Amino acid sequence: TTLFRSVLSTGSNRGKVLVWDALGNGGDVHIWDPTANTFATAANSISNIFCSGHCVLPDGRVFVAGGHISSHEGLADANIFDPATGTWLSRAQMSRSRWYPTATTLPDGRVLVTAGEDGCSGCNVELPEVYNPASNTWTALSSALLDIPFYPHMFVLPGGQVLAASATEGIMVTHLLDVATQTWAVVDPVALDGGSA
Repeated sequence: TTLFRSVLSTGSNRGKVLVWDALGNGGDVHIWDPTANTFATAANSISNIFCSGHCVLPDGRVFVAGGHISSHEGLADANIFDPATGTWLSRAQMSRSRWYPTATTLPDGRVLVTAGEDGCSGCNVELPEVYNPASNTWTALSSALLDIPFYPHMFVLPGGQVLAASATEGIMVTHLLDVATQTWAVVDPVALDGGSA
């Protein structure tokens, strides 16, 4: 069983943890209060968000991309959880379905979604997409195609570039993405198994 979690930072849920797991119950979401050691239901009836990527937006809402249909087959869905109201919102869909993508909050508040599988083991989605929460729109970075394993470990650097350090499922070379120019650069040509990054 895989456990997904995001620490909440707004409203009455400040300091609590949003959690979900279970292959067939990806809409079975809870809020854990570590102080009281209690769980409250925050069910997502929109999508099975098991095998999704997620990040926290600058306003404290939790953004979730992709999800689960079956092994290696994901969803194009995007959802936002608002901890202030305890509700889920369906957002515009990505152009590609993704199973285990990575969602990374960019310095300007948009979200970069990379990788994920689409239909079979090793069928990695090469197209990064950027979500704008203000306009509920997606931009495909069609000039930045890159075949990287699912759940890459992505880190925003001080200059705004995004480092793809490694991946959970597979050995890869470390790359740097410039979102504005839609270009990747190899940081180190030595491929490392960095599952613990």
